Amino acid sequence: MSDRTRDDETKQFNQEYTDEDFLEAIRECPVPSTGEVAEAVGCYRKTVLNRLGELEEQGEVGHKKVSGKAKVWYIDNE
Repeated sequence: MSDRTRDDETKQFNQEYTDEDFLEAIRECPVPSTGEVAEAVGCYRKTVLNRLGELEEQGEVGHKKVSGKAKVWYIDNE
């Protein structure tokens, strides 16, 4: 059973990681691939793809495909 909590109003799970966790990982990794960001944050690659996808829609980050499905992430507004 998961120890994650749900928001009382929205009934959605509370986010375990902040947006800043992901942005800081991108800043600190020399070549911030999805896997490297996942390792730096301490979460699954799928979590990184979901969260960075949301941040990309908001114009905070961008990505470049480098090989097959591999993506390298960058901060779009810095």
